[in-house]
Amino acid sequence: MSDYFMNFQSNEPVKPFNSANVQIRALRHSFIFDAGGPHKVIPGAFFPHPGLPIREKLPTEMRDRDLGLWMPAGTIVTVDPVPDTIYLGKDVSGTAFSVTKDHFYGYDETVLGVVRPAAPSAIAYKATALDNEFTRVLWTTGGALTADTTVTLDIKASPSATVDVGIKRPVGILLRDSYFDTTGKYAAEELPFVKGEALYTSGIIAIPYVVAITSGDTYKVNTTSAVGYQAVLGSYPFLVIPYTSLPSINGTAVVPDVYGNYAIGTEEYTIASGGGTVTLPYKVGNVISLDNRMPRQLLDFIQNDPTIPTTGISTGGLYGYLYNFIVKVLTGASADHDISDVKDAVASGHFGLAIINIEIA
Repeated sequence: MSDYFMNFQSNEPVKPFNSANVQIRALRHSFIFDAGGPHKVIPGAFFPHPGLPIREKLPTEMRDRDLGLWMPAGTIVTVDPVPDTIYLGKDVSGTAFSVTKDHFYGYDETVLGVVRPAAPSAIAYKATALDNEFTRVLWTTGGALTADTTVTLDIKASPSATVDVGIKRPVGILLRDSYFDTTGKYAAEELPFVKGEALYTSGIIAIPYVVAITSGDTYKVNTTSAVGYQAVLGSYPFLVIPYTSLPSINGTAVVPDVYGNYAIGTEEYTIASGGGTVTLPYKVGNVISLDNRMPRQLLDFIQNDPTIPTTGISTGGLYGYLYNFIVKVLTGASADHDISDVKDAVASGHFGLAIINIEIA
């Protein structure tokens, strides 16, 4: 079974790239999204924050280019103003190049802002090995990046330095994956923003959940630095549920964590501001229910290609993207992860789909 994170294809409508045999993942991973009734989006266009590190790589057949994934569909985000100048990478001579708001190949005038995770507390994002592979540079100065060392985006309560941004309340969730544009000229992909449907503010979604087991934290997702959590960071939006919250999970408030994933928490956060404090509403919705009633409809008896985890015998009858999510967590936690292990983890209630009512005022 391939564990390549983009290999689920059967349960979601997708939007193809222009002139290429690749597809963009959408948040609409399951029927629950479209069956959730009226939903609202923020009109306009938004661009991913240039300080975000690349988390995953998607090979394509277009111009021998790979795409770097900044944020997966479903990430809880906030919006910052559009910077005047942004350094993106190096040209063929090795010199850093930049784009501006007014440059023909820079930001389109319809872009209303740049989006990044709505972190409720301070966190420093650092460059990854993929940033070096994509020959990226520090977006503010064009300087070199050192993987796991260079801070590319520093979210603080009181920002001051050039790579700092302030803690802000959530404004929406991404409807599609956002990718790093390797040339600054949209040559490797479509425009890196989606006009009219970029940010989702109201409706019902279904995303994977995992329970943080207290006994040794079996799946190692109890903190954002835990290896199980890190194994799926940047690949999927997901909800981590403390074991103690399970008895009263229905109706519980959902808030973002520092990476824009979903957490159970208080509805407001108090942060320092202007020598005093300010209280920000951070709630993005409520848990409606958890669904681990899988497999169903005899899906585990459907023959399918064992190298591509579409729903069927190769996924134990689980949705392909949910199966891949669980395998990644178990692998990161150094736990057994064959098909029977994955099915047992779902049957135990430790994994499944969280149905969440999103309502961001």
